[in-house]
Amino acid sequence: MTSSRTRKAGSLFGIDLAGLFRDDDNGEQSQALNPFLQLSRTTKGRGGVLSLLPQQQTGTTATLGLGGAPGIQNINFLNNALAEQQPAQEPAQETSEPTTPELKKFEGTVGGVGIEDIGQKGFGMKDYNVAVAAGYDPESIKEYVQANRANLYNIGPEAQKTLEISDYVNTQPGMFDYSQFGGEGFGMKDVEALESRGVSEEDMTKLAQQAPKIGAEAAKRFGISRFDDFDYGAYGQAGFGMEDVKELVSRGATRGEMQRIAKDAPGGQIGGEARRILGL
Repeated sequence: MTSSRTRKAGSLFGIDLAGLFRDDDNGEQSQALNPFLQLSRTTKGRGGVLSLLPQQQTGTTATLGLGGAPGIQNINFLNNALAEQQPAQEPAQETSEPTTPELKKFEGTVGGVGIEDIGQKGFGMKDYNVAVAAGYDPESIKEYVQANRANLYNIGPEAQKTLEISDYVNTQPGMFDYSQFGGEGFGMKDVEALESRGVSEEDMTKLAQQAPKIGAEAAKRFGISRFDDFDYGAYGQAGFGMEDVKELVSRGATRGEMQRIAKDAPGGQIGGEARRILGL
């Protein structure tokens, strides 16, 4: 004789479903046991059914509350509906500040063309404007000009102002205007004017050595012999010639000093070769 085993409805999940709807002691169903279904969110899905089996979570959760009886816990069922598609948020676009092009370092040429071929021989505003327009750093232009000032044929007055160079003086032979300060030649008024601009002792010495004439104080200041006692008739013929040049070179005279001595020759007599060598 075989016996069949029966299970109460809901016992698989530990729930006495029959007991939920049994009359109470007064023959009335308890209102506290009225089941209810509470969906926290509904979505469109496949079939629209509740599944008691473990499912991959693809939608929303439905909560089945079984009354309010004590000891009975809510059971959460997971439906297999697809989650609502939320509109994708576009990633915030990063805004970048405009970049300033890197300026080039000036080294004396613009596109392979040297400054002596842009304007005149020296460095002037034409050279400066062309370099800046080509993307060279103005500060590097100033540094180049400052570093090469002794090698430049000249630096124009306007370029000196633009580059804030106040202590420049052209020491190239024949370029300095000795008459702009004081009288003719190179004297203490020239020294004072150049010192006020910050001109170096080295540059002032060069100017003193090249001056057609030099005052006694200036000659003493820069250690220059004036050769006031030079005897023109003691070397070669009368006047100033190549023999005088050789004698002065042996005594350490500079080109400027020889030029001054030649110009002071009796009767202004200067030989052709001596005149050529001294640039007179």
